[in-house]
Amino acid sequence: MTAKVHGVAPCTGVVLGHGGWSNPSDRGWVAELLRNDDLAVLAADLPSHHGLRAGRDDDVRAVEELIDRAASPVVVASWSYGGAVVSDFEQSLPSVDHPVYVAWVPRPIALVAGDEPPELELDLSHILFPDDATCVLDEEWFRTERAGLSFSPEVQTHVQANPRRAMTINAFLSPPVGQAWAKVPTTIVLGRGDDLVPAPLQKWAQTHFPDVRVVEGNHFMPFIEPEIVAATIQEALGKSATI
Repeated sequence: MTAKVHGVAPCTGVVLGHGGWSNPSDRGWVAELLRNDDLAVLAADLPSHHGLRAGRDDDVRAVEELIDRAASPVVVASWSYGGAVVSDFEQSLPSVDHPVYVAWVPRPIALVAGDEPPELELDLSHILFPDDATCVLDEEWFRTERAGLSFSPEVQTHVQANPRRAMTINAFLSPPVGQAWAKVPTTIVLGRGDDLVPAPLQKWAQTHFPDVRVVEGNHFMPFIEPEIVAATIQEALGKSATI
């Protein structure tokens, strides 16, 4: 499957990946800030969110296609589930100079006994399963419990106009098969109040990755702190240009 492309130029150093149940427009505030700095942006619409048979590998290939179009240096910035997609890049593909993970901690494939990342309890109480192939975040819960607590009126209007999308269970539950982050400089941005990446996992990340930034915020950094996300991408792009 091929990604649907949202962008303004065929060549760019910035590729954005969205999170689970999300869509490319959720990265609109980050993309706008980058474009205001004269950077073109490509954002993939992951196949697992519009194809009943698509899996994690389809999402990986879709983002790889965009990265192959991008001018070097390439910074790929992923949010939440998008981090799993970036981590699973094949060793030979593509050429990523600097991944930026937002609200996601990459996990090694081969765990070392006694040094494993803290286990996360998967809370399925707010996830609906409309059929045997897909799952989706409970829209009412998302709007009232999440958006109502931390989102601005502008963002609330956006999420009401752009309901969460179902994604395939196959993609959602697939374990990691790659660790692209181990081969290139990597930046991780975490919100201090992110209950989906809780404090023990944030602490583990800080001791296992050289560039982990814990800032004020929660899991929805592209919505509530797009300036931080955009500035981190710009910094990574500048660093990669000098390597």
